[in-house]
Amino acid sequence: MHFFDKLRQSQLQSRPQSQPQARFSGYFYLALAIAFYLGLTSCLYALSSEYIVQDDVRQGTVWIERWSDGSLFPGNYFANYAEAQWNNSPGVKWLYEIGVSAGVRPLVLAKILPLFLGLLTSILYFKFCLTVFPSGLCAFLSTVILSQNIWMNDDLSSGTPRAFLFPIFAGFLYCLGRKFLRLGLVFTALQTIFYPPLVLVQLGMLGLRCLDWSARPFPLSRRRQPYLWAIASFIIVVVLLVPILNHRGVEAYGALVTRQEMLTMPEFARNGRTPFFIDDPLEFWFSGTSGLNTPVYPYAIWLAYLLPFVLKRKAAHSQSAAHSQSIGIQNTGFQSIGKSDAIQSSVPQINTSILTQMGMAALLLFFAAHLVLFRLYWPSRYPYHTFPFLFSVSAGIVLTLWVERVRRGLQRFSLSGLPQKVLNILSLGFMAVLLLLPLAPSIFLGLQGWVQGTSPALYRFIAQQPKDTLIAGLGEELSNIPAFTLRSVLFSRELAIPFHMKLYAQMKTRIVQVLEAQYSQDPTTLQAVIQTYGIDYWLVDRNAFTPEYLSKRGNAWLLQYQPQAEQARRSLEEGTRPALQSLVSSCTVVETGETVLLESACLLRQIAETDNTPLR
Repeated sequence: MHFFDKLRQSQLQSRPQSQPQARFSGYFYLALAIAFYLGLTSCLYALSSEYIVQDDVRQGTVWIERWSDGSLFPGNYFANYAEAQWNNSPGVKWLYEIGVSAGVRPLVLAKILPLFLGLLTSILYFKFCLTVFPSGLCAFLSTVILSQNIWMNDDLSSGTPRAFLFPIFAGFLYCLGRKFLRLGLVFTALQTIFYPPLVLVQLGMLGLRCLDWSARPFPLSRRRQPYLWAIASFIIVVVLLVPILNHRGVEAYGALVTRQEMLTMPEFARNGRTPFFIDDPLEFWFSGTSGLNTPVYPYAIWLAYLLPFVLKRKAAHSQSAAHSQSIGIQNTGFQSIGKSDAIQSSVPQINTSILTQMGMAALLLFFAAHLVLFRLYWPSRYPYHTFPFLFSVSAGIVLTLWVERVRRGLQRFSLSGLPQKVLNILSLGFMAVLLLLPLAPSIFLGLQGWVQGTSPALYRFIAQQPKDTLIAGLGEELSNIPAFTLRSVLFSRELAIPFHMKLYAQMKTRIVQVLEAQYSQDPTTLQAVIQTYGIDYWLVDRNAFTPEYLSKRGNAWLLQYQPQAEQARRSLEEGTRPALQSLVSSCTVVETGETVLLESACLLRQIAETDNTPLR
């Protein structure tokens, strides 16, 4: 070994252990700053208008506004159902109840919480990445990629129970990597009461840790801790899950849909409200609620697919390097000690076992969920929520080794002795666009599922009506009414979820009746629906009486309700004028660019005068 190489190695070995940690801290705070930027930008955008709401919030969180005001949504059967669903995630429910007691409305809290959940995820994930590959650069890159991924999806930004899985799972992975049993049990308990589906992945990983494929004749680990951890976690999950599973609130809305029922329902076909059974095998197994749904954004995460090839090359290079002179250990991915050609043997050992366990547990649950559909929720949930953690650190490892390779190439190519900092900057420039482009607000905000209301005059009018006001109609705007006005709707596309069959049967009846009433030539059909449900206002899209309306994007889900949808479409194609269409001009109370709000009392008077029949 060269004299200067020996000197550098001895200096590295004599450094206090705090020096590498200090170097890691620089990467840590930079990764945290990026996570804070992403979260703060999202939070400020969400709070910039009272008419901005996350898509999934319209389905669940909006209804718990009655915790702030018990007089909201009186008698609303879906509000009761949604409130019962919150009992499945008692940890999230308690957190929102604390927020309400502090005077923070649930809709506002749902916009603020993701910022802190994202920061906590980055902190714990950075520490986990160091247990996989002890490189500050790798932990930084992996954390940035994960931060971009979770802020380029609609899970974290929703503030719903699944937003809480990210910091809890990251904490669990960190404990697993550091073998912190007691703290790991805490994260298992938290996942059970915040987002129960993912605790099954955690249990699966703990079970796989009890296996040792190198052992003979049985592939069982000889270490004691894996068994203690797995058994203790299983006991904790059972104890906490029993009260949740025994809760009778949701059972009042019927049994969960079965696989046999799903196969016969158009709601689960390709063009249904909740598509699941897709004819194309590739699409069925790799996308949607039925598929693996591997991460797509940011594009840097795709580098994870190269990790097996990188590890294979590293192993081969290590074997050849074993016969050569040994060199020092590299801690950051930037400082190569000794011969530059032996980089593969200078990088720290990569702990791939925890990555393998994560992937295997997610895949096992994915296929198990398909077998017992719908008892383990959507099959896609397991890989969809687990793979970002797996792929981010894998991509970070590939990027780190690539940066070092580029740096060494530039160093050999340099004839003028450029400073090391310049070489580092040049090497990082290769991935600058890949990592910085997703930080543009126009990119990541557009993927978070935000819905911005376009009819403020309509919202203000409805919000001024009594709290027991009920609005009906077929348009997409109905999904926004509860969130922007805190008033009830008879149904909406957002609420038409076919999970609990008794609830959905009632929902389907309402949809079919409103569909018939809006397009019937007989005004008494409209009259009967208004009086049956006590509808106060009828919301109509301006193009609702054109033949293309029922098949345009956003309304195509109505075609699953046959034969009523087909009869309405044919009637419009034949030029038939529905009874409601003739009453629009005389009963309009609010007009916007796309919608018209009709007063039901006026509609009933007009129908009574036209048919010369008394009001019932």
